[in-house]
Amino acid sequence: MGLEYISIQKGSDFMQILYTNGTVFTVKLWVAVMILCLLVAIYVALYLLMGFGLRKMAIATNTKNSWLAFVPFARYFLVGKVVGQVKMFGKKMKNAGFWLMLVFSVRFALSLTAFILNYLPLTIAYFTDVQIFIKPSDYGLAMSFGEGFSYEYTPAVYAFLNVQYVLGLLLDVAYLFFFFFTFMMLFRKFNPRSHFMFTIIAFIGEIFGISLVSLVVFTQRNRKPVNYNDFLKEQYMRMQGMYAPPRPNPPDNPFREFGGKGENDPGDPFAEFGGKKEEPQNGNAPFGEGNSSQSGDAESRNKDDKNDKNGGDSPFEDF
Repeated sequence: MGLEYISIQKGSDFMQILYTNGTVFTVKLWVAVMILCLLVAIYVALYLLMGFGLRKMAIATNTKNSWLAFVPFARYFLVGKVVGQVKMFGKKMKNAGFWLMLVFSVRFALSLTAFILNYLPLTIAYFTDVQIFIKPSDYGLAMSFGEGFSYEYTPAVYAFLNVQYVLGLLLDVAYLFFFFFTFMMLFRKFNPRSHFMFTIIAFIGEIFGISLVSLVVFTQRNRKPVNYNDFLKEQYMRMQGMYAPPRPNPPDNPFREFGGKGENDPGDPFAEFGGKKEEPQNGNAPFGEGNSSQSGDAESRNKDDKNDKNGGDSPFEDF
């Protein structure tokens, strides 16, 4: 079911949408007003949430002029003051919020001017009771009017709109860059553990035109500011086990059960397999230097026994 055209005109039937199969969808004026009021209320609520959250963060960091949190454009300048001096591409930047405020201001001024110029014919036609047709085309949507109305742009207006389109794309990229960087520094100061996740959420909302950053700032307003470098040092020390409690007792000696002469002397591990040791005579060790006389006596006794068995001296001893 493709779209054929959208018709807008003054009256109770504010808008009619006609599809190619003949289906007509009508939007009443009061419905359009209610939707518009709802969108405005959501925008105001998000704006106030951002203001209250940012003001609380400014007070927590002793930043002056915290009331700037409720001032359009200037609230970005306050974000930079709360963040403080940061480094970008290796260079120090005193207030990243200032550049965010500047880019956003220029972008907003150009976008608002282009919006007025683009939709000025539609506004004039609506209040002069001229029917407006919006039809799909190869380049998006084309707007045309009923009988009795025509509106032509001057060459200067066409030139401005062309320049604004190209310059607007560049400003959008610059705005999103400074937005991502500035609010990442803000969330890193108040929630270093989850700052990247919050930055991604706020960035995605900004791309789709939803101020999710207001919700994130408001939810983080009561946290205490921290130094990110100190946080990283603490996490590193925790990983290295610097906060582990000391051992109450030294490790046990695995050979303690085999000896009783001290903690460092395991004793003889084979003592249980031996009998009572024979005490050496004359207080000398069995294999010491003082056993030469005993070994000599033993040899003489062995020789005497042999001589007795052989009947004294052997006649062949000389041979």
